[in-house]
Amino acid sequence: MHKTLRFIPLVIKQQQQRSPSHLLHRRCTTTPHPPLLFRSFVSATAHHHSSEKSNNATVEKQPPQQQPFEYAELSQLLNQQQTQQQTEQQKTVEEKAFEKIEQNTDKKPEQEQQQEQEQEQKWRLSSKLKAYSELMRLEKPIGTYLLLFPCLWSMSLADTFSLIPDPAIALSFALGAVVMRGAGCTINDIWDRKFDSMVERTKNRPIASGRVSVPEAMALVAAQVSVAASILLTQFNADMILACVASLGLVTAYPLMKRVTNWPQAFLGLTFNWGALVGFLAISGATFYQPMVTVPLYLAGICWTLVYDTIYAHQDKVDDRRIGVKSTALHFGDGDSGKRMLYLFTALFCVLMTVTGYFAQYDFRDQMSYYMSVMVSTAFLANMIRKLDLNNVEMCGQMFRANRFVGVVILLGIIGANFTKRMGAIRYEKERRELIEQGYDPKDIPVDGGIKAVTLMYKQLEESKAMPVVDKLKLVFQKLGFNTGDQSKSEDA
Repeated sequence: MHKTLRFIPLVIKQQQQRSPSHLLHRRCTTTPHPPLLFRSFVSATAHHHSSEKSNNATVEKQPPQQQPFEYAELSQLLNQQQTQQQTEQQKTVEEKAFEKIEQNTDKKPEQEQQQEQEQEQKWRLSSKLKAYSELMRLEKPIGTYLLLFPCLWSMSLADTFSLIPDPAIALSFALGAVVMRGAGCTINDIWDRKFDSMVERTKNRPIASGRVSVPEAMALVAAQVSVAASILLTQFNADMILACVASLGLVTAYPLMKRVTNWPQAFLGLTFNWGALVGFLAISGATFYQPMVTVPLYLAGICWTLVYDTIYAHQDKVDDRRIGVKSTALHFGDGDSGKRMLYLFTALFCVLMTVTGYFAQYDFRDQMSYYMSVMVSTAFLANMIRKLDLNNVEMCGQMFRANRFVGVVILLGIIGANFTKRMGAIRYEKERRELIEQGYDPKDIPVDGGIKAVTLMYKQLEESKAMPVVDKLKLVFQKLGFNTGDQSKSEDA
């Protein structure tokens, strides 16, 4: 019994080592429970021979304490796995959403797809039409005005007894000016597409920027020339048609002049003022044509063009000098010498317009409005040149556009002079009728020569309008020297 009791402290010690709870440890050391003590005693007696081994085994079997950094690594791995799973889930959700969208788009009705295609086509068409309008310079009408004014001057000088010679012909000239100016600008851009891409002011033009191809531009030129030809054939006589066809060579060759001569602005004057020759011809025809009126008017228009287009060329003189383009702006210079040349052409414009009025039989006293308009226009040009800074690009553009004032003033002066002449003709006709009523022989009181000529001109004009287009073309070919069927038949007869 004594041997058995001596193992009790050992059992209690083992129980303390095995107990995971501090409370159990206290119960075993203070007041051990009899059943628990008996079980411990039995186990101790069964293994008393291997007590030392069991103590060592229990010590070895205790789990080692884990270091803190191992828990941190495990938490990082768990977080990484969770984030990967979340991203994969998000990807799958997005892929499913895109698939649904694609399925919905595929399931769109055909009408909606057609509407989208039509809208896209309309947008492309609108952008192309905008490029064509820029190519024709429709957004910059100043060039059309400068081309139209010589035509209106010449028409008004052809009939000095009417305020506006013929509204239908004036409207035809306006439409022709828009179309032919657009054709000239298109041809100019085709020739100068490489130069325009190197100039700051012109690099965004439709052909230079690639928005319109060269074949498309050539098709546009053909369309504009066709419109101009239809106006010619329906509204004007054969002589007028021949004169307008002759101007096509000037329109085509003008863009090349800036590569050849220092006076391309003079060549532009020959082209832009062609209306001074054909405007008179449209009213009078070849029978009543007066070159003593139209030639000085044509030369005056050339001088006027040299003034305003030289100012226009000063906008690009830096780039023109760099790329080798010639102009009167570079030839005259941008100092006092350049302004002296502009003053010279302004004075020539004044002299030639005065000569034009003299041969148009405008009296210095009765038709003073014409000569006053010439003086006002000359003073305006001289003052413009005086204020002009040829190195200021913005000012040069403004002064160039201001030249429409000259065209308006001259036209108003011609209309005023025609009004006074018409009133004089009315008074003469009234006095003539009074003399006839008093018993004078009508043969002794001649009709005013100007009124008689105007009457015959308008009679001839009405006949040319009523003439069929085919007959006009035959007449044009006859004037060019070609044999037509009607001529051969008349010769056989």
